[in-house]
Formats: sequence, C-alpha cells, structure tokens
Amino acid sequence: MKLIFSHIIEHKILQDISIPFSSEFNCSYDGQTLSIEENPDYLPNYYEGLKISAIIGTNGSGKTSILEFIENSTLYNESRGIIVWFREKDRCFAIQTVNHDKEIEVKLDKSIGKFDFLTSTRTGKLGITPNAQSVPVQLSILKVSNVNGFQLVVNHKHNKQFIIDKTIQTISRSPKKKISFMKELFHYLNSDEWTRKRSTRVSYKFTFKGLSPTVKTQIFNVFKDEGIIKYLHGYYSDQHDKPIDQLDIADLIKKDIDYLKRVFSRLTEFDFNNTRMSEDLHSNLVFNNIFTLINKACFYNGSPKQINKILIVETCLFILGNYRFGPENLLSHLKGVTQSNNERYIEIESNEYPISKQSASDTLEYNVQKISGSIEKGLRAYRELAYTLSDNQEYFDSASLNSFTLTNVEAIFRLEKSLEIYSEDLNGSVVYGWDGFSSGELARIGLFSLIFNHLKKTQNDVQQHTLIAIDEADIYLHPEWQRTFVSDLIEMIRELDVQDRVQVILSTHSPLIICDFLTEDIISIKAKDGHTEIGESLGFGTKLSDSYLQGMHLKSTFGEHSREKLQDLIDKKMSGNKLTGNDLKLARKISNTNVRGSLLDD
Repeated sequence: MKLIFSHIIEHKILQDISIPFSSEFNCSYDGQTLSIEENPDYLPNYYEGLKISAIIGTNGSGKTSILEFIENSTLYNESRGIIVWFREKDRCFAIQTVNHDKEIEVKLDKSIGKFDFLTSTRTGKLGITPNAQSVPVQLSILKVSNVNGFQLVVNHKHNKQFIIDKTIQTISRSPKKKISFMKELFHYLNSDEWTRKRSTRVSYKFTFKGLSPTVKTQIFNVFKDEGIIKYLHGYYSDQHDKPIDQLDIADLIKKDIDYLKRVFSRLTEFDFNNTRMSEDLHSNLVFNNIFTLINKACFYNGSPKQINKILIVETCLFILGNYRFGPENLLSHLKGVTQSNNERYIEIESNEYPISKQSASDTLEYNVQKISGSIEKGLRAYRELAYTLSDNQEYFDSASLNSFTLTNVEAIFRLEKSLEIYSEDLNGSVVYGWDGFSSGELARIGLFSLIFNHLKKTQNDVQQHTLIAIDEADIYLHPEWQRTFVSDLIEMIRELDVQDRVQVILSTHSPLIICDFLTEDIISIKAKDGHTEIGESLGFGTKLSDSYLQGMHLKSTFGEHSREKLQDLIDKKMSGNKLTGNDLKLARKISNTNVRGSLLDD
C-alpha cells in the first residue's frame, strides 16, 4: 500500500495545498472533485521498483508538517484534508478523509482501478480491505532521523501500531531503547548485507592510553628545576646515608629518570588477558592518571607552582621505591609531605619569596590537604572502575595490550556508564567507541540499521507494508555519503526483496541527494506571504550549481559575506572607480581565474 496523494485543507502553515507523493498518477482535488489519472511518462524501474520521493524547501516552509499531517490522521486532531492510498495488487484507491465531511466526487477511469473510502482509523491502525474476499493490508510508518528535534506528534499513546518512532530524539530518552538500538546496530553491521561490503566484522573497542607526552615532558623537566634539585638533596642523602657533598646528584637523577621511563613504558602495555586484572588494572589506572590529577587539583586550587612540582616529584619517588607494591599507600605518602618534607619546602620557598617559615609551612599544609581530597576521589574512582572491568572480563571478545573489544551490548552499556561517571577523573585516558567509524559515518549507518532491522522483522509478512519517513536525510553526512545515499538505500531494500511493500519519503537540504530524483518525485515547497506553495524543482541530470540555485532555493552559491565583498569590487570596476590598494590585494585572492582577471585587467 502506497501513499500517492494528499490535499491538506488546513494544518499549521499548510493551507489548501496538494501534495503528490507518487509520480505513477496525476492527482488533483479542487474542493469537490478528486481526479486520478495515470501518468503516461511514469518510469516504474528508475528506482529499481521502489517508490521514493523527496521533500525539499527552506526552513519553516512546512516540510515536516506534511508528514505530520499523515501521522495525525489516525489520532484526534483538528486538521482537515484528504489522503489517497493505493494498493497495487487490487488496483484499489483508498480515500481517507480527515475531519472533512464534504461529499467528494471521485473521477477515476475504471481501467485504472477502483476506489473506496477509508474511515475506520480510531484504533490507530491503517489498512485497506477492498472487499470481503481480500486479504487486509497493514501499514506502518517508520520514522527515522538523526535530528534531535524531529517529533511529529507529542501523544504516542494511541498510534504505536501505525507509527514506529525510531528517531534519535526518542531513542536517546530511554536507556532501554538505547540498548535496543545498539543491538540492532550490531545485527546490521554483522549481517551478510553489510559484510559483503566490508570484509571485517564490527566491534566496540575500549583503549587505555598511557601518560600523555605533555605530562612526561613535564615530569622530566621538574627534575631539572633548581629548587627541586635542592629539595632532592635531603632525599638522596637519606637514601644513601652520605652527606650531599659526597654524592653525584646529577648522576642519581639521571638514573632515576631512566628507571621512570621504563616504568612509564610498562604502564602503556597493560594485558587485558591478565587473570589478576582487577589489581593490576587499578595500579595501571592510578599511575597513568595520578600526575594529571595532581596538575588539575593544583590548577583549580590556585596552588603555587612549587607545590605542584613537589607533589609530582614525591609521586615519582613513591614509584621509584614502591611501584611493585601498588598504589594503596600513595595517598598516605603524599599527605605525609607536610610533615616529612616541611623543612625542605620551606627552604626553597623562602628563597623564592620573602615569606616567613610559618607562612610557608601553612601554605604547604593547606594546599596538600585540599589537593589530597581530589586525589582521594580519583583513586576511589579507579578502584571502582577496575572492579567493573574485571566483572565484565568474560564478555571481552578479544583482548590485547592496552585494549579490548566487546559485542555484548549490556556489557558495553555497563562499562560506558562507569566511564561516564568517572570521566572527570579519567581525563580522557580511556577512549571507547565503534572501531574504525567516524561520527559522520556512524550517523549514516545508524539510519540504515534502523531501516534494515525493521524491514528484516517484517520481511516474511506479506500483509505488512511500510512507509519510511526520513527527516533531514543529509544531516551529519559527508558529501560523498550524501551522493551515494539514495543508491545505497535502494540497494539495501532490494537485497531484502521488500521493495514492493516499501515506500520512502525523505526530506533533505542536499542537492547531492536531490540529483538522484526525477523531477516529478521531488516535492519542492516554499513559504510565501505566510503560506506554503508547491514549486518546480530540478532533479535528474541537473548540474550541482543549478540544483543549489534553482532546486534548493538559494540566492547565491557564494557565502553571503564573500558575495558582498565580490559585489563591492565588481560595482567599483563597472562604475569606473579605481580600485584601492586593499581592493587589489583582495582581488588577487579570488580563486576564480575569470573573475580575478576581469577585476585586475586594466
């Protein structure tokens, strides 16, 4: 069953407007007579047997309102108009009235088909039963869109059988629907239809990064700081039980830095096949993030730079002495800085600033207490996250150094939730998402997945027909994906062999998508004086520049700012005024050689 025509008498901005949804027939309604004629120029195989049309128009012209009128037809509403459906098998036209009690005269040649009036829509269902012997047809509208604002109706209570809302706006409101959406995405990406195009199966990947190059550089530079070197004198003297003048401090620092580099290197090679994952991962998370935690805590607390450096050095000293024993005592070690190293801090601080020893001591104690709170929060987060990951280790599909992949949707959502909760403490050290997909490609795949899974479920139900409504089909898509959108959509539907039971209506702002449509399958609307009108459009075989200007109702193919600058230069040239020095500089930057040459030609 296909939607072929609608005359909207009144619905929002739409007033007394006829909308042709199929080029197979020429339909018109004058307020009294509905005429239906065959289109002698109809090309049934241009879209490989699929019925598809596009709605274009400027924002606010009523594109979404057209589809909204169709959906509202099964609910209580105060709009008015008529809708014409066609069942090809029985050559039956079903005329659905929406709050329109006026008698309609139908002008239809018997050789084309028969007609009936469709009035029973209170159940939220829509179907055609032309006569008692016929098998009824059930129609559903599948709404898909990446636009968060695409919401045709607010009340979904009575139309769930007619409207299947798979828009991102609806999915994002419900955790249950998010899980369902991801399951469907996996199903599509691992289907034969997808893997024939892509040789690899798809997974969701979690990658744990080591210390950033910036933090590593900062750590090693801290050991070059003169104040910190003085601060380390006492440490090395105690460690080797020798007076400072008997020690080669530079050599000791170099050896410790070399050791730290080896430790940091091992931190970037965590094996997720490890049977002691919970304990080892906790240690890995702590030592890969502790320096960033210290930096952030000092930054937001407004702590003196020297305290920041001391805490970094003390963390390094803890790693040098206790790395093998894990991070459990790290916080106690850092808190102890106020007691064990008070004198050393006071010495280097009072050398830089004219402050008393008591003031320096108070500053150190205050800042370390404040900073320790942030560090303690981060350490708890790493412990909880390590437990969560360990609990879900059985779902890892593949694990290697630094990363693992998942296909179990529930496990993915559990881990994502934990990572979101602790994101502030992780500082971007854990990266997760679809392996190998950009956000733009995922937007396209998401749309195709929603369509694929719905059609797959109804593939063997010959009574089930689907009208797919795609709003803003081009959003987030790279121009090349826009260019192939219609072709790929047709191919997917044909591979499922349901093209005779599917109709697609999409709205778009993309000339690259529109260029795949025949002119008669483009519904071009524009707002004029507060009303919406149907206009002409360009489609198949149209140059892209013409499609932008005429088909998409653009005033220019130039950005408005550059257009004004170009127009100013051209006006000066045409009026005989001499171009200024800045004008000539600007003219030389024009990419179009013809325009540039004409402006610079004396």
